[in-house]
Amino acid sequence: MKSIPQVAGKSPHLLETKYHAVQLFRRWNDAKLVCRRYHISRASLYRWNKKFDGTKESLQDGSHRPLSLHPNAHTETELKWIKDYHHRNPNISICELFGKLREEKGYSRHPGSLYRVFVRLGYKIRFFPVTVVCVDDKATILSKKC
Repeated sequence: MKSIPQVAGKSPHLLETKYHAVQLFRRWNDAKLVCRRYHISRASLYRWNKKFDGTKESLQDGSHRPLSLHPNAHTETELKWIKDYHHRNPNISICELFGKLREEKGYSRHPGSLYRVFVRLGYKIRFFPVTVVCVDDKATILSKKC
């Protein structure tokens, strides 16, 4: 049995396969035969037939991106707060930013979600190197900001 080649996107079927399968189905009106010949399911054939308007472009996969934001997504106001704090202090850590937002703005989200938004906005998380110096059997930790 031949394997069907995978293409970019969600559908494993080529546009040509969809087009010819629907053409054949509309000509003969025999779903069982078309499904056997093109190795597709009846549900796929009926879905393609419903979408088909005579052009190959009508059978192309559409976007799977949602039309609206998630109800729990950060609001524009919260994103503006994060951007403003980062603009004023580019070296601010996530912990400092979270504390300031919570105390001054009433930010009530989880620190992990703040981290995800921070990274998604393209801001870099800066880790400062820590130097341990031993003097007279006492360990002193020096942090150096770059």
